[in-house]
Amino acid sequence: MGWNQTFLLLALAATAASSLVGSGTSLQLNGIDYFVSPFSQGKVTNGSVAINTRQNQLGFVPATVIAGDLYTESTLQRLFHNWSTVDDVWQPAFLETIFVFNFAKLTNKSHNYHDGVSSSVFPLQVTHKIPSGPYFLNVHTGEVHPAYRLYDDFAGAFTQSLLQRPDGRFQTLSAQVPAAASITIGVPSRLYFTKTEAKPLAGVRIGVKDIFSLAGVKKGCGNRAWYHLYPVANSTGTAMQNLIDKGAIIVGVQKTSQFANGETPTADWVDYHSPFNPRGDGYQDPATSSAGAGSSIASYEWLDLAVGSDTGGSIRGPATVQGIFGNRPSHGLVSLDNVMPLSPKLDTPGFLARDPSLWNAANAALYRDKYTFFGHQAPRYPKKLYLLDFPAGNTSHAPILQNFVSKLAKFLDTSPTNIDLNKEWERTRPTSAGDQSLAQLLNTTYAAIISKDQAKLVREPFYRDYAAIHDGRLPFVNPVPLARWTWGDSQPSSLLSDAVRNKTLFMNWFNGNILPPSSDPLTCSSGLLLHVDGSADFISRNRYISPPVPPFGFSNSQISVFAETPDSVFPLGQVPVFSSITNHTEYLPVTIDVVAAKGCDGLIARLAE
Repeated sequence: MGWNQTFLLLALAATAASSLVGSGTSLQLNGIDYFVSPFSQGKVTNGSVAINTRQNQLGFVPATVIAGDLYTESTLQRLFHNWSTVDDVWQPAFLETIFVFNFAKLTNKSHNYHDGVSSSVFPLQVTHKIPSGPYFLNVHTGEVHPAYRLYDDFAGAFTQSLLQRPDGRFQTLSAQVPAAASITIGVPSRLYFTKTEAKPLAGVRIGVKDIFSLAGVKKGCGNRAWYHLYPVANSTGTAMQNLIDKGAIIVGVQKTSQFANGETPTADWVDYHSPFNPRGDGYQDPATSSAGAGSSIASYEWLDLAVGSDTGGSIRGPATVQGIFGNRPSHGLVSLDNVMPLSPKLDTPGFLARDPSLWNAANAALYRDKYTFFGHQAPRYPKKLYLLDFPAGNTSHAPILQNFVSKLAKFLDTSPTNIDLNKEWERTRPTSAGDQSLAQLLNTTYAAIISKDQAKLVREPFYRDYAAIHDGRLPFVNPVPLARWTWGDSQPSSLLSDAVRNKTLFMNWFNGNILPPSSDPLTCSSGLLLHVDGSADFISRNRYISPPVPPFGFSNSQISVFAETPDSVFPLGQVPVFSSITNHTEYLPVTIDVVAAKGCDGLIARLAE
């Protein structure tokens, strides 16, 4: 080979090497899978200490960093015991190498803080603070890299696993543990984060529905053609940025039914497989459209919150069938820029949660100054308690519901009142409604608003953009959104304005006659209304159903949709139901919906606490 050829090959190799970018690596420690972040947290040693490299893998060894207070042998022992109970990432194997910022009686001798683990303790040689916790030490550079524990998304709730970068953008967390047709999610140690007044969600792990834009991430909206057509987002929308600014850690993107329309598993989910509901026999409908959000919170203790959206029940449905908290907030509490719409007139963002205190804090972080947050003062709860269409006493879940109502009435120092919404409407409806019943007035309202709005705001630009680069072709769309859009196309344009008028009629009537606001800011709502949106029956996913039709009709779950009031699901208990799938008795959740006056969201979350 000639000199020129050799030089050319070396130049090409150098060019190739210059584009080599690390995306992290995967390691296993004591049988637990970890991801080593490619982003260094800082340098802990200048190389002057003798690191035990017995566990050296790819240049990394497990290490523990302790920053802050003055420690002694005994206080370190207690600290590590506490860590093992509060964090799922740290484990005693990280004790082999310990760096302590301020250690009273530091020696380089071997220490034993856990049975079977010999620890070498070194001074933390840094000028800036590195958060305490588990790390992987690069033995060549002396830098420590955050440790992420890897979990299998066995419920099929996620579409992407994300790594939150130091620059505020996101990239794919490139790791995979043994799994069957599911992705791997990585979560950072909880020890890295300290909650403060400025960062009340510090270290809170959150999954996000696949309609919210995140900087550096491709959005899919439940549609494969959409995902491949559009580039990564340049910016993060206001709603998600509000959570990030308060310390939240977004760990992944979660499945939604296509374009946030309501779909049934097996029958309607074509582009992607529906997530699994862990309740009952494990083969029940997870409800939509925030199916991934509900499935993940019901399935994974390592995930704290999931962000969904509720246009017609897309958060409350998954919360109901999976036995968790879920809220549709008052409409308009936060901007939905950079979020795919179903209809801006009805769309709201909310949470799926297990912990009501965390749920309340997350609401305050998301909705900011529009949230009625009773942080340091107790509310004066309203004395009116309405029950709407409660099930008969001989149903399996009635005793649980009745027990809750009895305790709530005692807590509020009041007696519940059964309310008939149809009779109240007939008695006090506005003259402009004529003689129409609620069912007649609102029969096509929801279907008209979402089909007309989404066809204009989503379908038309999507079809145009797709055709422009695919020789005029149409993209594939699942049966449900296609059926809704097609019906909307067949209706006159005046249908949308009529629907908005009817929605407004109902909103003004309900908010003025049934649940008006209270003049007392510590009470906020004149009353609370309870309704039940589930019957504790199996809705199995292994069934054949008829083709989809537009969502006609009016139900109690749509009260908050049209009235713009907060409606939140409370999990109460569970009942035994026989499963034809397992041939055993399984258990299904029992939940109740709590509705308050518009703008009184914090009252409901505080009640849940």
